Amino acid sequence: MVATTELITRELTERDLVLHELESIEEQIAELQGQGDALFNCWLSQSKPGGTARGDVSIQYALRSREAQFNGKKSEYVSAKRIGKVRAAIARGRKVTRLRQRME
Repeated sequence: MVATTELITRELTERDLVLHELESIEEQIAELQGQGDALFNCWLSQSKPGGTARGDVSIQYALRSREAQFNGKKSEYVSAKRIGKVRAAIARGRKVTRLRQRME
């Protein structure tokens, strides 16, 4: 009888630990989403302009995705002013994805 009670108690504590971890992960996801936009399955690519724009020394940035996310397109040009915000959104998206994988 004592062994059965110990086993039930141990199962309950393991279940409580798992539930607590899930709640913690959900809180972290909510906190990340509260910080701003999160971009999933995206990356930044950079290239030098070609053709007649080649004389300009600036680098062009494009936000790319595996899925059509940007007005039905898979890529969107990003101005140099927005690079910091876009990189932060990509990082948030990656963190949220990792946290969701931990939940599974």
